Amino acid sequence: MIRGHLPTGLPPGTLLTFLLVSVLVPVSCESQDAVGKFAASSVAGLQRGTLVLRDMPASCQRSVQAQLPVDQFLFNDEMARSLRICTDHIHVTEVLAISSVLTAYFSALGELASSSASPSPAAQEAGRDAKAIQTAAPSGTAQPPGPSIQQAKGSVDQIAALLDDFATGRLRHKALKDALTKADPAVSELTQVLSRMVQEDYVNELLADERDKEANRFTRLAHSPDPKPAFGDLLTLNGQWVQISAHIDSRQAAAHSYIEALRQIRAGHATLARQFSLGKLKAKELDPALEPYASSLAELTTQIGMPF
Repeated sequence: MIRGHLPTGLPPGTLLTFLLVSVLVPVSCESQDAVGKFAASSVAGLQRGTLVLRDMPASCQRSVQAQLPVDQFLFNDEMARSLRICTDHIHVTEVLAISSVLTAYFSALGELASSSASPSPAAQEAGRDAKAIQTAAPSGTAQPPGPSIQQAKGSVDQIAALLDDFATGRLRHKALKDALTKADPAVSELTQVLSRMVQEDYVNELLADERDKEANRFTRLAHSPDPKPAFGDLLTLNGQWVQISAHIDSRQAAAHSYIEALRQIRAGHATLARQFSLGKLKAKELDPALEPYASSLAELTTQIGMPF
């Protein structure tokens, strides 16, 4: 199960200051649309992906419910306590913080590409959300630290340091390609960490456990000696099981779409950094390089949200 510490917060005002240095970016007007479109697609994919991340504790709670007798449910305080335990156990706050850091970064990238003189409300909100989530205190029931989020913490600090360099003027004499080059390893690491968490903890563990618990529950009901279910009851139970199994399948498919979206974000950002490094900044060079990623992300974003 996921373990780790909360990543450190972004320096106060870092994102906003980062957004205000757009005049330093040597991007032609013709190529701004390509960068902005990719950045916006990345933000949309990351935001939609939080549906998958937030379903992690919910899946844990559904597994708890599936172990109860058929006529017993979790209500009010019990349900809240169950969800809190599941949330702490999975460290969903930390996972969402990683996603928020990436979202804030790509929001800033989009603002830079548009050469906006001031940050949009959406970008400001992304920065505030990332800061709020990162500085949230973990519950006392949380598990001890583990390698996944500790590994992510270093990459979060790397992006924070980059933004702080912009805020303090240490990178004001450099072009955007320097920022992209510095950020690319961290973007790669954070997207890979999220992918591993979703695959290993959500798909391989939580959804698999939920399926097993639900299957066991329906088996108990079908073989109950008192009262022994009639044939019609068995058909009803089978229909319910098919429906629940299909819902689990759809969430698993959404998780795989999210993992692929993270891969597209990672590859697209690496391509963007490489284009800037090579000085290939004209629209005829950037558009064909980034368009496949933006288009794929738009499709994947829709797929991620289907079961939720």
